[in-house]
Formats: sequence, structure tokens, C-alpha cells
Amino acid sequence: GISAHRLVPPDLLRRGARLQRAEQLILPAVLIAQLSDVHVGGGRYSQELLQTAIGEINEAGPDVVVVAGDLTDDGYPDQYPLAKRELEAIACERVILVPGNHDARNVGYALFEDTFGARDTRVRLQCAGLDVALVAVDTSKPDLDEGEIGREHYGWIEEGFAGDAGLRIF
Repeated sequence: GISAHRLVPPDLLRRGARLQRAEQLILPAVLIAQLSDVHVGGGRYSQELLQTAIGEINEAGPDVVVVAGDLTDDGYPDQYPLAKRELEAIACERVILVPGNHDARNVGYALFEDTFGARDTRVRLQCAGLDVALVAVDTSKPDLDEGEIGREHYGWIEEGFAGDAGLRIF
């Protein structure tokens, strides 16, 4: 799926701004495009559909793109290079990739790291004049359909949101 969200920092809303008509407000906003479940290498994977989605994302010009899980269908070694090649077409300079349960199958969790880097992300960004704290956590478990954010992540997540931030995204 693909979605885009324009976020307005909560502290600005608390100051009395009302969202009656977005065009009437002059507030800093952050555009986030989210893409998930592309399942590269699977029977329902459509290269044309993915390329169309990426084209729409690039046209929207988001501040951040989050690709949230199931980049591959089965985590097989031949699926990761294709997923990487396809996702490299995203023009945004801030792309956050998080694996899903399909990516953690068949030792795919290790291949994800080899192909894309860390499975968890904690970054500070400047977007629309705001200090943005973004934390993305891999909830997958190898070869299981369910996942969770375990207690071992709590401190790491808290550190990611520590300090001042105009906007926090989890």
C-alpha cells in the first residue's frame, strides 16, 4: 500500500490553531510518504504497480519516505537485490526502511542488514524548519508471522525521543 500524510506539530495545534481549512493555515508541515507490502519476488508482486507508486511518491516530493515492511515476499537471497534496485528509484533523500515478517523469513533478517543496513532506525531530521525525531523499530521475528516490540527496545526507543523535538514520529 501507499499513503502520504502531512503532519502538523501537536504544539502548534495546542496553541489554538484550528484545522477548518488547510489552505487558511500557514503552519510548518512535514510530508511523509509510506509504502509497504511490496512483496518483491512473490506471485502477486507487480513491478509496474511498484514503479507507478514510486513515481507518485517522487511527484509528491515528500520530506521522508518510510518503507514499512515486507519489501520481499520470502526473504530469499534473489529477492533482496531486486527490492534494492526497485526502491533506489525513490528520489527522496530520507528513506527509512523497516523489515516486515516476510523479510525475516529464510534468514532474510540477515540479508536485510546486508542489503539495506540496520533493521531499526533512530534519526533526527530537519524538515520544514522543525527538528524531527523519527524512530522505526523492526518488530519481526525470524520465520514467524507475528512480531512485537520487546522490552529490550524500550530504552533504545526512549533515547530516540529524548530531548527537544518539534515533531516525534514512531
